[in-house]
Amino acid sequence: MPKETAVEVYDIRKLVAEEAGCVRQDTTLDEPARRQRLEEMQAAVQKRGFGRLGRESLAGLLNRGGAWATNLNQL
Repeated sequence: MPKETAVEVYDIRKLVAEEAGCVRQDTTLDEPARRQRLEEMQAAVQKRGFGRLGRESLAGLLNRGGAWATNLNQL
């Protein structure tokens, strides 16, 4: 994975972790709404955030501690 891509992935992970933390702490959401919001975030990460990585780079990410990319519970 090129260095620029790795930096971008790191930035995405940091942003997603912060947002997921906010969603988890949001007392105005019940559990089903919280779960739905996290699922929507997960779909957005996969579609927009990593859509241009390509299969090899995405596979490398997933094999090197990137499970959070497919499961926000890993954050």
